[in-house]
Amino acid sequence: MRIKERYKSEKTGFSLEFFPPKEVEQEKKFKETIKKYVDLKPLYASITYGAGGTTQDKTFEIVEFINSLDIFAVMPHLTCIGATKSSINSLIKKYDELKVFNILALRGDPPKNVENFDISKGEFKHAIDLVKYVREYFDHFSIGVAFYPEGHSQARSFEEDFEHCIEKFKIADFAISQMFFDNEYFLRYRDLVIKRGVDITLVPGIIPIGNFERIKEFARFCKVTIPKKLEDIMSKVSSSEDMKKAGIDWAIKQCSELIKEGVMFFHFYTLNQFELCSEVIKNFW
Repeated sequence: MRIKERYKSEKTGFSLEFFPPKEVEQEKKFKETIKKYVDLKPLYASITYGAGGTTQDKTFEIVEFINSLDIFAVMPHLTCIGATKSSINSLIKKYDELKVFNILALRGDPPKNVENFDISKGEFKHAIDLVKYVREYFDHFSIGVAFYPEGHSQARSFEEDFEHCIEKFKIADFAISQMFFDNEYFLRYRDLVIKRGVDITLVPGIIPIGNFERIKEFARFCKVTIPKKLEDIMSKVSSSEDMKKAGIDWAIKQCSELIKEGVMFFHFYTLNQFELCSEVIKNFW
């Protein structure tokens, strides 16, 4: 089923994000994890795409595997940086043949292991270019996009990034946020979109914290705020298990507050794990 149809037909629900495992043993564990989530009845699973399209083949394999289970919808990420119309056509047609009619259209990042990667190379410079292209030539696909409640880390200002996202929202079917830990950023963003008269489903991206130092490192890279209250809570934990419990509790609190504010759909960044996200999900669905 197309994801835009799920958002229209369901009153509430959640989705999951996974990344393609690199090793054979990781892949076995990954497939076991996917099956564990089945009983929780997610709306769909999204599969990430490596920087510069480096995991393209593996992403396709994982999408094909999940699709073959016929248990929930699946949405591959599709990045356009360095891509050509020919390469995009080829990949989308492969998904078309699988009857996977969903994509998350992203600009993407240059590959870390390629020196002097030319970010301007290719026929798509920004995510909006990819969204327009897919809408024009593959309009039977449901198109998701990303947004950043605190603004994109590479944008010159929040206002500049917001305007770029508004243009995407006018064409896309739904939008998933980057992780955040202070709900005010998401709610402010939602209110700004409503004021602009753009009708689109905005889905908060939630990540229960299992390793606070790793999350802080990622947050610095993405320019995501870590609330002082969260810092204080994590400074008092004495074990990894206590840290996980605190992370689960914070995510549950986030979801509870957002539901009270009328948010009905959520997207969980699983990091290919089951324990943390499942504990949060079981409280609501």
